Amino acid sequence: MKTRESAEVASAARKVGIEWDESLALWQRDKEIWLFPTEIEPLLGKVRFLADRY
Repeated sequence: MKTRESAEVASAARKVGIEWDESLALWQRDKEIWLFPTEIEPLLGKVRFLADRY
C-alpha cells in the first residue's frame, strides 16, 4: 500500500478509536485492507490468498 494511502487509512482509523504502532503494516488486496505484523512481511509475497467465489 502506498504511503499516502496508508496515512489516509490510519487517519480514518484514529477517528474511530483504532490505532497501531510500527510493529504492524497495512497491506491491500483487491478492495480489502489487512493489518499484518511487520515480521511476516517477507512471507506475504510467498503466500497465496484464496477467496471462495461462488
